[in-house]
Amino acid sequence: MEHLEELWNNVLAQVEQKISKPSFETWLKSTKLLSYNGSGSTVTIAAPNSFARDWLENHYIHLITGILTELTGEDLLIKFVVQKTRIRTILICQRRLSKQKIMNIMIFHQVC
Repeated sequence: MEHLEELWNNVLAQVEQKISKPSFETWLKSTKLLSYNGSGSTVTIAAPNSFARDWLENHYIHLITGILTELTGEDLLIKFVVQKTRIRTILICQRRLSKQKIMNIMIFHQVC
């Protein structure tokens, strides 16, 4: 995870030098790099909402792709996702795990 944050901070630093401060603050400051596995893989970038995701796809994908290629030496595909969707999925999984733990505890106590 540390590698992802470092890579994304480097990307953002370069983007910030190439676009206006208001544009950077509006569209890129709150993005996160969720995944990068190297060598021809897909890079997943989280945007805060669907409007920002669409804006990034339509206006900044070439800039970000170029910077990532320069930094990694890899030809990468970029996929933008809405961050809330990922967080919601994690919360659902946590709830399911919690329910499973509760059931396991109940079963354990019934057996003992």
